Amino acid sequence: MGQDKPASQIYQWAQLLSPSDQDIAERHGDAATQAGQLDRAFPAYLAAFADTPIAAKQAYKLFDTLRLLRTKASTPVFFASAVRPRIALVTAADAGYAPYLRGMIETVMRHAGPHPPAICVLDLGLDQASLVWLASLSATVIQPGWDLDFPDRDTTPETFKAMTARPFLPKHFPGFDLYLWMDADTWVQDPRWLDDFLLSALLGRLAVVPEISPAYLRQYQTLADNSKRVDEQTWRRRAYALCYDESTAEALADRPTLNSGVFALRADAPHWRAWQQSLEQALAKVRYSLVEQTAFNHAVYTKRLLTAPLPATANWQTHRRLPFIDPRTGLLCEPYPPHEPLGIIHVTGPDKQRRHTVLRLDGTQVSRSMLYEAQSS
Repeated sequence: MGQDKPASQIYQWAQLLSPSDQDIAERHGDAATQAGQLDRAFPAYLAAFADTPIAAKQAYKLFDTLRLLRTKASTPVFFASAVRPRIALVTAADAGYAPYLRGMIETVMRHAGPHPPAICVLDLGLDQASLVWLASLSATVIQPGWDLDFPDRDTTPETFKAMTARPFLPKHFPGFDLYLWMDADTWVQDPRWLDDFLLSALLGRLAVVPEISPAYLRQYQTLADNSKRVDEQTWRRRAYALCYDESTAEALADRPTLNSGVFALRADAPHWRAWQQSLEQALAKVRYSLVEQTAFNHAVYTKRLLTAPLPATANWQTHRRLPFIDPRTGLLCEPYPPHEPLGIIHVTGPDKQRRHTVLRLDGTQVSRSMLYEAQSS
């Protein structure tokens, strides 16, 4: 198995020997990479790193190989592999969010192949039919307690536990290497982004999407300064001042908001503890709907935690800008050239059932919902 052997020959030897030696498999992957045979390098690396903690340097080999492979692939490679770290797909829902929950899970699982991730759900008041359906998927469903103490906790709605439990996912669902959180009101259109989230997290970074895009017009427009609609920087300043203090607001208001609705993170990442501390600090002052996301950003920026910021197509927020429709494929796409298809659709905003007038690239219009269920009905 010398380094001067052609990659194809090393590949054949590895197949004939069926080596259990993971070092041999890794060297095979390195040789295949050097020969440009990425379709052979990737499974070799998966075999090399199976059932062992993956160091950041090893994770980079997986990440870099997939980065080049995904330009040709139409389906996820790492996410659907039988040889990968233990992945938990985690979300939360009550009975009102149950229809969205089903759509999210279905769109993830349809791309997982025969080796799906574990489904983990925070039950905030699910109906019996949803619990039966989740049981049919062998999902782990728990009713979380309060992970943090804060003023007026006893009068806080149960659904608020989706906020307080999120920084404690490794505690609620132990035994996993990677956690992929997806809000129940998201759904997957282009599954290749699942690979990007997971492999970025495997490198020890927080895989997350900043709320910035050339199409999100509120980034560039100064809106009327009233209680409901303000420009982005003013909104962030208010949130940080509400949760922390004016000096924090001054320091962080110009940083882009990292959306906590979809993210991936290693179980052993320091981000969890930092997030817990920031949330505890904020809840001592205030309780509001986005306190958890504000604490999420506070932890990242004040502790200078490693992140892997992904583009807006990986977590597209529909309340910020409706996508267009590509008439050739029927897919939702960016509303500006080159009109890339969106990966994960995040149906943000209060009126999720609303039907929108959506522009197609050929200039025609259609009426449709942004929800996955509406597309499959």
